[in-house]
Amino acid sequence: SEVIRFASEYRVFVQQGAVIGCRHYKGDPLLFPNADKICLMIQEWKDAPAAYVLDVGIVPSEKPDGQAETLLVEINAPHSCGDYGLDCLLYARFLETYWCDIMGTNPIRFRIQIQYGLELFVCA
Repeated sequence: SEVIRFASEYRVFVQQGAVIGCRHYKGDPLLFPNADKICLMIQEWKDAPAAYVLDVGIVPSEKPDGQAETLLVEINAPHSCGDYGLDCLLYARFLETYWCDIMGTNPIRFRIQIQYGLELFVCA
């Protein structure tokens, strides 16, 4: 396969089929991925796990319209991806969702009253 040089790369956190965060990690931070293309990637993976990350890269266009292209770099499981600055509570829920999915259990909702009145999920 050919080598593709990405001008910018992002990590997209996907939970229950929804994007919960998108974090830049390499290249030009002002060159953004195409949101419609990311949504299409998510929709096309019919048997996706409950939580995962999509790494996407942006390739500047060589076409006259100048439209950059968003391409899939790779897909990773939450336990091996890092938070890349995602809010710590979102990241904790993201990991819990993945864990419950791979363990085949259902999350049970309960509340812990700490400094912020956090609502957490655990697997039963």
